[in-house]
Amino acid sequence: MTPLRQRMIEDMQLRNLSTQTQRAYLHYITGLARFYQTSPEHLSLEAVHWRLAAETEIRYNHAQMRAEPSEDQCKRQRKPSVPSMNLVMK
Repeated sequence: MTPLRQRMIEDMQLRNLSTQTQRAYLHYITGLARFYQTSPEHLSLEAVHWRLAAETEIRYNHAQMRAEPSEDQCKRQRKPSVPSMNLVMK
């Protein structure tokens, strides 16, 4: 285990992060290091920022694609419109 990884684990334990959270953070950092093909200690904050921005955009686009129904689904799920409730009270 590298000194940086050991330090990260100790810091997370001091902050009382759950085991699952610790595993998730370590998994993410490992993926980041693999993406840039370098140790996390050699990464700049800007590199981390751009990677996070790219992943966020990818997730947003996938979620948006799943949320938008196809034309066929729209035709099948079309419900009669509900009359507006703009009643004038006298």
